Amino acid sequence: MTEFTPNVLNRFWSKVEKAGLDECWIWIAALDDTGYGAFGLNGKKRNSHRLAYEIANGPAPVGMDIMHTCDRRACCNPRHLVAGTRSQNMRDCVEKGRRNQRIGEATPTAKLTNESVKALRQWHAEGYSER
Repeated sequence: MTEFTPNVLNRFWSKVEKAGLDECWIWIAALDDTGYGAFGLNGKKRNSHRLAYEIANGPAPVGMDIMHTCDRRACCNPRHLVAGTRSQNMRDCVEKGRRNQRIGEATPTAKLTNESVKALRQWHAEGYSER
């Protein structure tokens, strides 16, 4: 369990732009490459929304994601954060149209174009080796 000392709490909340109780509280410091707030704690990077949840509610249940009901990755308002399974989080993502469903050559790590895959499949069907 993480112990939140007054210094840690002051440092954490100084990086959050608080608004009304039911509005988003936006993380205004570093973001990771996926758009979530990044906070250094005990030599490790922690997600700001997860820490906000833990500050308000205690430790997150083991193996659970912390989900945003507001769908804003930089939000740290504990009222907007709920624990859920990975399955619940992914279902919520898809239902709300936030799932980036890039496939084939649109995937950032793609090494082949759609045309080259078609050509390779055709050659294989014609009996050429996969090598």
